[in-house]
Amino acid sequence: MLCEKPIASDNRGLDRILDTLRENPGSIFSGVFQNRFNPVFKAVKELVGRGVFGRIVTSGIICNCMRTKEYYSADPWRGKWATEGGSVMINQAIHYLDLLLWFCGPPASVSAKFANLTHQGVIETEDCVAASIEFESGALGTASATCSSFNGWQNAIWISGTDGFVFLNNGKPIEVSFRNPEVTELFDNLRSQKDESGIVVGKAHYGNLHFAQIADFVKCIGSRSEPFVNASSSAGTVRAVMAIYESQRRGGVNIH
Repeated sequence: MLCEKPIASDNRGLDRILDTLRENPGSIFSGVFQNRFNPVFKAVKELVGRGVFGRIVTSGIICNCMRTKEYYSADPWRGKWATEGGSVMINQAIHYLDLLLWFCGPPASVSAKFANLTHQGVIETEDCVAASIEFESGALGTASATCSSFNGWQNAIWISGTDGFVFLNNGKPIEVSFRNPEVTELFDNLRSQKDESGIVVGKAHYGNLHFAQIADFVKCIGSRSEPFVNASSSAGTVRAVMAIYESQRRGGVNIH
């Protein structure tokens, strides 16, 4: 099964999926987080794996977008806790939270606030989120998201370590600096690698990343191997979103 994000809208549904997978060993399951196939983000992940950032100390994401009354009225499930599970965090910003966790590892705890500031009477869920994340590594991170921004779509992600710093805006490197100057050249080489799959590009604002993930999934079915985006990491991102929501309701929440 290839399941669009989020793979569940609450922890109960997520538990049922994971229990079913455990009961059926050999199942092939992946959550759609297509941005992991972006060469720029894959390059950052490669550098993190090589340890060239030194100790990662802080990181963060920003997701600014606009979603109108007409957007939420188009489908009855949107903007409701019972059917969407949230709004801007679980629908739009989840992609960048997923990247942050992919880069920095599992979170240990979160502290967050969310609010509905401009969509009263339109949605019952949030249109603004601000979260602080403590990772298991000890690093600290932040996540800011809104679907009430005049800016129609903007996302940013950064990682700051003792030996390196990367800031990306809308998937493009804005600032890249490392103690070892050769790492910057390595990053440029990694992110410039071309897609040789021959997959055609879809909608201009999506590019071919969805197709790249589908191709990986189909390959895994044939080889009976684990997808690039596996069930465990897909679930981890959803758990983090749920923890962000629960943090405000309970005044802080430990994930483990």
